Order: sequence, then C-alpha cells, then structure tokens
Amino acid sequence: MQVAVFSAPLSGRWRDPSNTAHLLKDGFVAMGYDQFTCHTFRKRVASLLSDSGVSPRVMADQLGRARPSLSLDVYLGRNKRVQDATSALEQVGAAR
Repeated sequence: MQVAVFSAPLSGRWRDPSNTAHLLKDGFVAMGYDQFTCHTFRKRVASLLSDSGVSPRVMADQLGRARPSLSLDVYLGRNKRVQDATSALEQVGAAR
C-alpha cells in the first residue's frame, strides 16, 4: 500500500510534484538555504548510502530507480567511483 507523504491538503490525494517542489523551494529560501533543491537531498542520501557500504541495488531501490547503474551515474558520478577505485588499488599496493 502506498501512502502519500505530501498529500494535497483538502483532497488527501497525490500532490503534483512540481507544486511540491515549488513549496519546498519557497521554504528553503525562507530559511536562508537558497542553494538547496529537492535534488540536493537525493544526492546527499545517495552519498550517505554509498559511504556506508550499501549495495548499489539497495541504493537504487531507496532512490526509486530501476537500475543501479543509473543511480551510480546520476548521484555519485564518475569522479567518486574513480576515487574509490584509486583508494582500493593503493591499499592493495600498500599491503604487498
């Protein structure tokens, strides 16, 4: 069963995502966080999950993505994966 987190106040039905985004943006601006968007938090969640060692599949499920590769590409980007690979290779080299 799905429950609307941001339901329309009077009808209780699903709220249009663009309306919710505008309301959240207005709230961020009012609090002095002009640079924040809804997407900012999705990226942060992806980073936290990745840094915690959560698998790409679980991360994709949490973010509502069908493919883990898309989550990795969109939210973490190539630079993060290159840094992770470099660190892993340095650790292997140091262990020898």
